[in-house]
Amino acid sequence: MGTWYSLYPFDEEKFTETVVPSLKRGLADRPDLFDLYKQTRLDHHTNLTTDIIASVASSLDAEFKSYPGYDPFSNDLSTFEKENPWYYEWSALFELVVFHECAYYKPELYCGKFGINSRFTDTSQGSVAYGILGDIANETIHTYYTIGIVNWITNEDVKLLLIDFDNLKRRNNPGDDSEHELYDEDFYNLLLLADKHSLGLLYGADLKEYTIFERQLN
Repeated sequence: MGTWYSLYPFDEEKFTETVVPSLKRGLADRPDLFDLYKQTRLDHHTNLTTDIIASVASSLDAEFKSYPGYDPFSNDLSTFEKENPWYYEWSALFELVVFHECAYYKPELYCGKFGINSRFTDTSQGSVAYGILGDIANETIHTYYTIGIVNWITNEDVKLLLIDFDNLKRRNNPGDDSEHELYDEDFYNLLLLADKHSLGLLYGADLKEYTIFERQLN
């Protein structure tokens, strides 16, 4: 079947100023979010604790994307999971917290099972747009075997994509130009909407149904 990817508006300022500090406190200041996550678990049981959440969050890098020893391209990611049994539950908790607090489920841009990069196959490797699309497709610790929150970009990146939008190019396939034009227009409009509200964009893959909170950006 493959993994299905989508883009969503994302309030990075709230994430950085509110969500990250809360996670570093192990959600001790947000028991409502921790309880909400527990409700999604079988028998409402979780192996996560406030201490584990705080420890993981405090060990992430400054961008809150990388954890020591985590390599999404490793041929033996299962070893990392065995050494860090919180890995799956962290990705699920993180997904729920972010969509509850600072990401919008609507509007979303479907990127298909091959992701955003597959939509623009001939973008110049030296362009700003190429670099940003590459960044957002790089998996983070929050992605569990390609599933979950993959990455995000800032409002500054959104502005740069708008400026460099004409450099987003695709291999010409005769017969599907109209479909591509509609997709390009939807992507451009999502960038405009995000920029209007000073937001970035979040890239997700096969999000879990329980993470969906109908927060819509107009």
